[in-house]
Amino acid sequence: MNNATQKRNILLTSDIYWARDLDRTILVNDQSGRSFNLRGLEAIVWSWLTLGFPYSKIASLLSTILESPISEAEFRLNIILRQWVENGLLTIEENAAHD
Repeated sequence: MNNATQKRNILLTSDIYWARDLDRTILVNDQSGRSFNLRGLEAIVWSWLTLGFPYSKIASLLSTILESPISEAEFRLNIILRQWVENGLLTIEENAAHD
C-alpha cells in the first residue's frame, strides 16, 4: 500500500468483546459465539487498534519493535489484519486520500 495515495480505515466489528488476561487478549464474537486468543504481536496490534491508532502509525511502531524496514512491518501487519477480516473481527475500508 502506498500511504501517500491511499488511506486505510480499520473498523472493529461491533459484536466483538475483549479482555486482557495475564499473557493474552481474549476476544469473543458475540454473534458467532467464537472466541480467539491473541498473543505477542497480535495482542499488541489489537491494543493499538482499540486505542484508535491509524494503520500508518501501527506499521511504524511495528517496524520499530521488529527492528525491520517499514515494508516488512506492513507485510506482517497485513497478514494479521487479513486473518481478522476472515474471522469477522474487523473490516477494512481503503479510500483515496485527500490532499
